[in-house]
Amino acid sequence: MYHESKMGGGNRYFNLKRHTMHDDGWLTIKASGYEDCRHWTGSLAVAPTEADYDFWYWLARVKQAPGIIAERDLAWWKSEYAASREEGETSGVVNAPSGQHPLGEEKEE
Repeated sequence: MYHESKMGGGNRYFNLKRHTMHDDGWLTIKASGYEDCRHWTGSLAVAPTEADYDFWYWLARVKQAPGIIAERDLAWWKSEYAASREEGETSGVVNAPSGQHPLGEEKEE
């Protein structure tokens, strides 16, 4: 899921306001972080077939989410995602017709 060549270890941050839904379903989210006192930038690329795809799709679309999320906060956001699914608020990805983006053709860059 992570492009390790572009994303170092250490503290990772995901910029949810800088995400792109690609025509083939892939989701990319800009990322950055620090490792050994060096700053790096890159991206997180998630394929529709990956286990965490629905979570990342939901997270990129949650209006209450801050623009930047630290990796250390992902467990909390995953619990929020799980709670929203229990309440019936799904991302729509699972029920979307094949080949169609559940929220239309809009793209954010």
